Amino acid sequence: MKKIFYLLLLGVVFASCDSFLDEKPTKSSAKTLETAEELDALFNGVTYSYYSDPDFFCTDNFDIPLEVYNELPSVFSFNIIEQFLFNTRIDNAYDQCWNQRYKTIWLCNFALQEIGENTISGSEELKSQLKAEAHFLRATEYFAMALNYCLHPSEANAGEPGLPLRVGVDFEESLARASLKDTYAFIEADLQEALKMDVAFERNWRASTAAVEAFAARFYLYMGEYTKAAQYASSALGEHAEMINYDAEFYTVTDASGIAYPMTNTYYSNGSQWLNFWKGQYMNRSKSNPHWKSLPSQELLDLYDPLDKRYEMFMVENYLLRFGFVDNQYVGYIQGGNYGEYIDGPSTSEMYLISAETKARGGDISGAMSDIEKVRINRFAAADYAPMALPSDKKAAIQTVIDERRREMPFTIRWYDIRRINVDSETDNITIRRKFYPLNDSQVDMESAPIDYVIEPGSRLFARPLNDGVINLSKGQTTQNVY
Repeated sequence: MKKIFYLLLLGVVFASCDSFLDEKPTKSSAKTLETAEELDALFNGVTYSYYSDPDFFCTDNFDIPLEVYNELPSVFSFNIIEQFLFNTRIDNAYDQCWNQRYKTIWLCNFALQEIGENTISGSEELKSQLKAEAHFLRATEYFAMALNYCLHPSEANAGEPGLPLRVGVDFEESLARASLKDTYAFIEADLQEALKMDVAFERNWRASTAAVEAFAARFYLYMGEYTKAAQYASSALGEHAEMINYDAEFYTVTDASGIAYPMTNTYYSNGSQWLNFWKGQYMNRSKSNPHWKSLPSQELLDLYDPLDKRYEMFMVENYLLRFGFVDNQYVGYIQGGNYGEYIDGPSTSEMYLISAETKARGGDISGAMSDIEKVRINRFAAADYAPMALPSDKKAAIQTVIDERRREMPFTIRWYDIRRINVDSETDNITIRRKFYPLNDSQVDMESAPIDYVIEPGSRLFARPLNDGVINLSKGQTTQNVY
């Protein structure tokens, strides 16, 4: 067995690294990894918060109104604008989403190698759990990257570029992109291995049977396999179905400038307060918007009842005051932390909405609405809550569920939803429209008149570009998307 130093590994896997796939570790510690307990400790350190710009800037839930941009254009980095306008090149020094997720994948591969070679001591039960967890985390990482960088999986797209499928710990392993078909087959194979896990739901920062089942429900909903999605959502809810009542448990805090934030904005995102409060999470995962600017579109704002606690708590009025705006203080969506943290791990509310959608697609409209109301009753004060009217037909019922998903998870799941909706014959496809200035090289041309940007449902732009650094550091093995 090749000597791997476990204190070094902590640094390699979790420290910042601009080119993780290409940077080889060096030996600098005298302690080797010897036990399953030590490997288990490494999994405790897996990052819980990831970057994912398309979720924040590429959907119809986000907008940069011209009047807002005109007041203080310097507040919006060019990276935000490039994603907002679906540019085919992202001018960043490195890609944190890509780098972070491949770090976790490397740890998963390391764990699977050590367990497979039987080179560490410890109980077989713990090793079995860690093996399933490694498959689970690797599946979630590849799935998240496929949503960002690849086209939607279909028979027509089977040969399109997928992802480099790293399965070992050798830094010389190929960086060539597998086909999209092979990428999704790999994710599903990992998921099926993970479903062998037998761990009770006790720690929502680590994998459990319920967490894997909840991810399986999310995965199969995206793939259009509604029977499986319903099965796994039901299984996850059978393990854990607790949900936060927003009226009883949420309140706001007001800062010195008079801006009222949800009190979770003061919580450290991986601390005990955060973990205990978000009791509906099967797995503590967040998406982070380091720009702190999740500006809801008017279309999204119009979907909320003013009495909806999700509007009252998370739609922070006068939000842009904190950045120096005077005339256009606008609204910002804030869920947790002062650094743009948004709950992304599968949750009980998501499982009820997956159950609702699968029932709606099967024609069980009343059953679908019953599941939706299990979420909504926890999102209004008791005096303000009233069940929604029964949709008139199957298509309207499906749309009702999708709208509720949009209200519940506006900056974590909408990108996922748009991609699957745009290949769905039972829903109206979604065209992304922007009115903004043209781009001139690496700057916004404010001297020219605003133009219309239209991203049609079948556009290749939904596969967002890889960072130039990813391609260059691979020495040409990893290829760019074709537009």
